[in-house]
Amino acid sequence: MKELNPAQRDALAEVVNISFGRAVAVLARILRLHIHMSVPHVTMMPTTKLVDYIFSVLTEPKTLTLVQQSFKGELFGEAVMVLSSVSGKELVRVMSRTMPLPSLAPDKLEMEVLLEVGNILISSCLGELAKLVGMDIGFDAPEVFWHNLAPGAVRPPISASLSEALVIRIATSVEKSTIEGFLVVMLLEQTWQKLVEGIDELLAQVEPAQR
Repeated sequence: MKELNPAQRDALAEVVNISFGRAVAVLARILRLHIHMSVPHVTMMPTTKLVDYIFSVLTEPKTLTLVQQSFKGELFGEAVMVLSSVSGKELVRVMSRTMPLPSLAPDKLEMEVLLEVGNILISSCLGELAKLVGMDIGFDAPEVFWHNLAPGAVRPPISASLSEALVIRIATSVEKSTIEGFLVVMLLEQTWQKLVEGIDELLAQVEPAQR
């Protein structure tokens, strides 16, 4: 991954923050929940470092649940919503108080809820991101491809071609419950370059306006 200059890094972080904030607003409206969002922390890294990084910074690094969704178009890759298993269960518990949920076994209910939450969060956030940088995007159906992932367990499958990762650390308060996790966006090298070009175009539009 080519190192971003300070202006590019700040612009990317701002675009991601705007996109993620709008996605959380959509999620809150659909799920009928009050969600307070801290400013997300955005970082970039090779996909080979993802799992170790996630387990190193979570305050509840016991087990994880991952919801994956592929996206395609000019913006092409895979996105993963990562929640600690504690946060996943807490989100289901909170939602059960605010909206009717299907009568399913606890593990099945958790999977269905997290699939829906992941679908809304990923598609809304990346849809906004693509719009802001002028790129088209489409989505496949989401899937839970790993459940209760523990440190040292078999690592989740990541395509070798998806070499770059944009990592958004999530810290939200949902009805007084803390939900902790990540939204990870994995990109092809050439897709990453297109995203940077989109950021450069945004910067070029902003600079004349500031003169």
